Parts: sequence; structure tokens; C-alpha cells
Amino acid sequence: MRVANRIIAALLALGLAAALLLGAVEIVLGRLDRDYWIVPWPDWYRTLRTTPWDDTGTRVAFGIVIGVGAILVLLQILRRRPVSYPLEDQPGMAPAVLRRKPFERALTDEALSIDGVHTARARAGRRRIQVQAHTNRLQPKDLEDQLRQTINSRVSSVGFAEPRPVVVELEHRAAPNTNTDGRVE
Repeated sequence: MRVANRIIAALLALGLAAALLLGAVEIVLGRLDRDYWIVPWPDWYRTLRTTPWDDTGTRVAFGIVIGVGAILVLLQILRRRPVSYPLEDQPGMAPAVLRRKPFERALTDEALSIDGVHTARARAGRRRIQVQAHTNRLQPKDLEDQLRQTINSRVSSVGFAEPRPVVVELEHRAAPNTNTDGRVE
């Protein structure tokens, strides 16, 4: 989301700078009693003076401007996942933070290091940490407990300033001859 905001801001800034530069050139040419360079402003001025406010084209233009503005405001209002998490303050030490992406990768690697876990994905959010893992075992037995214990010990060893609950989900494959309700055919 931050990358999209930066790209949109850069494009808007370049567009405004180009429009202002072009406007300045056209103003200078107009003051020197010369014809327009790129923008046919005398025609535009005449059209704007004669077009009523309730014209369909005017309403569509206003609708587009309002829609783009609403989208830009919405992009800024949406809450994003934090980039870093504050850690507990240690006496005599500077305040420390934990970056989210490396932490998610470390949790994913920790889950994948457990025998039986086929794939895993960790996501650290604003309020909780979620780990989703998959196994190829038909009956994972205590694999989910082992995964939960490993992830909880890793998270508790970090020392977050605010505790975050950990949600661990393990999906296992079903036997090839089972129905959707779990009965074997």
C-alpha cells in the first residue's frame, strides 16, 4: 500500500508540475501577444463561458474529479499493517523495534522446520499473529500442538511491548475416499 501511495503521489506531482509549467509558458505567450503553444486556451475559455453548469459533460467531469478524490482519501484512511512493532524497554538500553516482514519470515521458517509441515505462512497484524500451515499427513496427531508450542515460544521470546495473541491453524489432507462430511466410502 505504501508503494502504491508513493507511485500515485509521484504521478500526481509530475502531472501538476507539467500542467503548471505549461500554464506559465502559455501565460507568457499570451502576454507577448502571441498565439498559444500547445493548449488552445482561447477556444477553451470561450467554451467554458458558454457551457451551462447543468450540462452533461460538466456533470461527468465533476463526477470524475469527485470519484478520484474520494479514492485518494480512502487510500489514506485505510489502516495498514504496522511496519514495525515496539519491544519491551530494557533499563539502560535504547528503545527497540522489530520489523514485521523479517519477523513473518522467521515464523514461517520456524513452522516449516517442524517435521510434517508441508507449507506455512505467517502474518503479523496490528492485533494478532496468525500462522497457517498445511501438512500432507492424513492424521496429524500432535503436530498442531507441536506447531502451536513452537510458534508461541518464538513469539514470547521476542518480548513485545504489548502482548499479541497467536492463532495457529493446521490443515491436513483428507483421505482420498472420504466424503465432504468425513465418512469413508
